[in-house]
Amino acid sequence: MPTIFLHGAGVIPDRDRPQDYPLLATLLDLCPDLIVPVMPTAMDPTPEGWMQGMEAALRPLGPDTVIIGHSLGGSSVLKWIAEHAPGFRAQTFLGLAIPHWGPKGWNYPDFGPPEGFGPATAGLGRILLATAEDDDTVAPTHLDLYARDLPQAQLFRLADGGHDLSTPSVIPLLRAVLAGTPAP
Repeated sequence: MPTIFLHGAGVIPDRDRPQDYPLLATLLDLCPDLIVPVMPTAMDPTPEGWMQGMEAALRPLGPDTVIIGHSLGGSSVLKWIAEHAPGFRAQTFLGLAIPHWGPKGWNYPDFGPPEGFGPATAGLGRILLATAEDDDTVAPTHLDLYARDLPQAQLFRLADGGHDLSTPSVIPLLRAVLAGTPAP
């Protein structure tokens, strides 16, 4: 089953230096065949650049794919599906520490999916969203906003790990997602 990791803003994930991105290092330990594309405007994000990157990364994948998106990478997956591929099929979408771009979140709507985007995600077999309670970049309240938009999503609140989710408590969730088993 193909598994793709879509990174957050301000980083360029490097398979040769995963220690620079602890979440990537954890994922590579669990899934050595992980697909890790780099977004075209990784260091200076633009909505257009990230949509081009999502198109190139996601369009070729089949319905047995597991998609893991961190921060802007996760919200961009939802935006791409809503605006460019409603009904896009994938086995699982796991969004980690994803910002909500609506007026009650960061209020930069160009980066997020449009209001009422939930039905466009019907092709995702399961949706899991997780955040750390000590995330000082994306407030844990963003998870509540996505819960409203995606009532079918399973929500996970980790006690620690910060925005980078550099915590052992994320590992059971990642293992379950990668194995296609129920999340803990």
